[in-house]
Amino acid sequence: MSGDDDLLVRARGILLDALTALDTHHDAVVVIGAQAIYMHTGGAQVALAEATKDSDLAIDARALGHVPLIEDAMTAGGFHLDIERPQPGTWLAGWHSG
Repeated sequence: MSGDDDLLVRARGILLDALTALDTHHDAVVVIGAQAIYMHTGGAQVALAEATKDSDLAIDARALGHVPLIEDAMTAGGFHLDIERPQPGTWLAGWHSG
């Protein structure tokens, strides 16, 4: 498997892990960004990078449940906040080493 293919497989797996962690809030979670484009275009010939290592999720606050808190759900799912580049909502998978 090439490096780009491996990156895409790992990134998709982590995206699925995040979606699983947020399953209680599935009505509020929207996949956006490059991963959403890849999921909707499949093998279409478009001018995009071959792979992306991040995933972008939006939360619709109107559909968000009260429990668990997003932080609790993500932590329970094996994610942690990015303390090296702190920005609201920037989570890293447990395998990430910085």
